[in-house]
Amino acid sequence: QVEFHVNYTEVTRAGEERPLRSIERWTVWRQSVVPARARQDVLVFRCPNCGGALSSLGDAHCSFCDRVVDTGAFDWVVVDIVVQKKEPRSPQLLAYVEQRGLRPATLVDPNMPMQLRALSSRNPTFTYPAFEARLTLVFDELQQAWSSRDWTRARPYLSDSLFQMQLAWIETYRRARIRNALDGACLTKTQCARIESDKHYDAITVRIWAGGKDYKVSDDDGRVLAGDPAFERPYSELRDPLVST
Repeated sequence: QVEFHVNYTEVTRAGEERPLRSIERWTVWRQSVVPARARQDVLVFRCPNCGGALSSLGDAHCSFCDRVVDTGAFDWVVVDIVVQKKEPRSPQLLAYVEQRGLRPATLVDPNMPMQLRALSSRNPTFTYPAFEARLTLVFDELQQAWSSRDWTRARPYLSDSLFQMQLAWIETYRRARIRNALDGACLTKTQCARIESDKHYDAITVRIWAGGKDYKVSDDDGRVLAGDPAFERPYSELRDPLVST
């Protein structure tokens, strides 16, 4: 069973948009003897029996091999969806939440120094100062892309899901004719907290400290709608960039 906390927008046949928030529990099933997909096939959708293209699937049959493929004999199938909660939501575009988490110490994996040395040994081109410079570059690009609402600028630095999720917010701001300005955004400190590795990737969790001005302005008349353009707002977050080996 997988539980989803989802924000999405329904569009009626009349073209009306209704922002919604829901909690859904999906039950998925497959036969225990079915092997997991190879990594390169996880996001590829084709007939699990013959490899036919997704467009050939209809009514749970493959039009190439005529095999019924939604039985759990080939892959996971969704057998039940329970909507536990569903309610209208209004975009919190003008919310201004107080920052928390600046003072607590970072929880660092005690094995992190050893993992960092192992990463440097496996990948001689990796150095933490160079990695930190990369973090700074990505941070700067994301702040500029968000503030200008030119989210395509951030595309090289984000996973598909994170890019699409933030793009939805950018479009919501654009429709409301509001811009979230992040003037003077600056990364001030980083701290490596954890490194996890498999045969494909090294995942490095980093705590960052940053600051800058954070306020909302109207496209129509330039009025400040939330925040303070004269206030430098400090914050701290955990980030999980990936380093491919």
